[in-house]
Order: sequence, then C-alpha cells, then structure tokens
Amino acid sequence: IANAGFGELALSGVTVDGNRAEADGGGIWNDGVLSVRDSALRDNQTEKGLFGGGGAIWNAATGTLRLSATLCQANAARGGRADVFNNGGTVTNETPCAVAG
Repeated sequence: IANAGFGELALSGVTVDGNRAEADGGGIWNDGVLSVRDSALRDNQTEKGLFGGGGAIWNAATGTLRLSATLCQANAARGGRADVFNNGGTVTNETPCAVAG
C-alpha cells in the first residue's frame, strides 16, 4: 500500500500480510497522513532500500502516522527496523509495535 503526497488514508479492521518490497516499507509506504486502527500487520518484509527499514510500515519525513489497537507480528527488514521505521515524520504509537528511527 502506498499513501503518497497529500493523501489521507484510514485503515480499520484490515490485515496487511505477506507483502514484500524491494525498497523500504514492506507492507505500507507512507508519505501522507495514515491512521491504522484495529488491524494486523504480519509477515511483511523489505529486501533493501535507503535504510532497509519498515518491514510493516515506512513513514517518510513528511508523513504522519497514527497506530492504535494494532498487532505487529513477524515483520522483517534488512536494516533491522522490522515493524515501523520513521524517517523523521510524526508518529503516534498506541500499540506494542516497535518504532525505530
């Protein structure tokens, strides 16, 4: 899933599972406003990329991300930032998902 530019995306009650990205953001790449609620982010992976991060979600410097009541499980990233990598944007994390960056 790519949320780019001035996009606003709200995900609720979804499962993002089994995705692979060659670059950052195995499951979701966010450069806009993204809310993920009551969802599961599982088994997403990055192969390489700027930082090799964000197995589940990559949040760009201009991105705004809010995570609530969401499970992160078995995500993998080449750079070791498996769940969420924040590249300088804004993150509100109300979950046990690991945020690096």
